Amino acid sequence: MTLATATRMLIVEDDPTMLRGLRDAFGKEGYDIHVACDGNSAVECVLKDHQEPDIVLLDLMLPGLDGLEVCRRVRQGGYEKAILMLTARGQEGDIVRGLEAGADDYLAKPFGLSELRARISALMRRQRRGQSTEIRFGDCVLDMTGRRLLRKGDEVELSPQEFSMLEFFAQNAGRALTRDTILRSVPKRSALTGARSIDQCVKNLRAKIEQDSRAPKHLTTVREVGYRFEVEG
Repeated sequence: MTLATATRMLIVEDDPTMLRGLRDAFGKEGYDIHVACDGNSAVECVLKDHQEPDIVLLDLMLPGLDGLEVCRRVRQGGYEKAILMLTARGQEGDIVRGLEAGADDYLAKPFGLSELRARISALMRRQRRGQSTEIRFGDCVLDMTGRRLLRKGDEVELSPQEFSMLEFFAQNAGRALTRDTILRSVPKRSALTGARSIDQCVKNLRAKIEQDSRAPKHLTTVREVGYRFEVEG
């Protein structure tokens, strides 16, 4: 069974042209497509349907409840699977608020289907990894049980702060993470104190895991938002 065949997708979009385009494109790829055209219907579909979606494509601007409120309510209701927010607005504040409300990633309109497919694939890979205690990327292996990083078989020295951050990134691979999310989520023992300490820790990690720290392929910058960790660089 392919990923597409096994994946139940909810598309929440009030623009009929956009909705039809997304439904047709992903329906042809074998996704089990369900749709909602307003915020209240979206919450109903996620929390009260007989089978919750594996991924939600959620428009920010909706009649009734907007995408931010939909995101908050379904997260509060226990939905833990992937939410990809679609927004016609590119301002940093809207993007950050969406991520803080519980979205895993965002994509600004207009976008190409190839980019949307790539984002969906990244989120689904993260979901399939689940609670794996070992994550491989590039020539590295992150052993979360042994709390160590191996690169080409050799152990790489990491400070407790660096390990905690890399572990958090790896467990949330494919997800755009704001600095505030990182600061709140990484254990306090890491001694991260603010944006500058996060940026410095990222710089240190890139020097240890990237082939070229000046052109990172795994620990990438999301402009005006924060960072994203990619397993496949």
